[in-house]
Amino acid sequence: GIRSLRKLAYSLGAIPLPGQGPSKEVQESGYLRVHGFAKGEDGTVVDGYIYFPQDPGYCSTARMVVESGLCMVLQAEELPVKGGFWSPAAGLGNILKERLEKTGTEFQI
Repeated sequence: GIRSLRKLAYSLGAIPLPGQGPSKEVQESGYLRVHGFAKGEDGTVVDGYIYFPQDPGYCSTARMVVESGLCMVLQAEELPVKGGFWSPAAGLGNILKERLEKTGTEFQI
C-alpha cells in the first residue's frame, strides 16, 4: 500500500524525511511562474501568468492557505458566494486575489 511506497521513497532518498526540507535561504530564493494560453472557438487568444515570489512548495503554499482563511474570517461579507463547497477562485474571488497581490503574487492576463 501507500505506507510501503512511502517507506521505499524515504529509504531511497526520493523524498525528504520530516524536518529535512529545504533551508530558509533556498525557500526564499525559489519562485514559481505559471504561464498559460487559451484559444477560444472564435480564434481569440488569451495569454497570462501567475508569479509566486518564493518557493511554491513551502512559503507560497502556506501564504495562500493563510490568506484564504483570512478572507473567510475577516472579509466574509465581501465574498462572492455564501456557503457550500467552492474552489478558491469561485468562493473567494477577487478578495483572495487582492490579498495575494499585497503579499507578492503577480497575476497578468
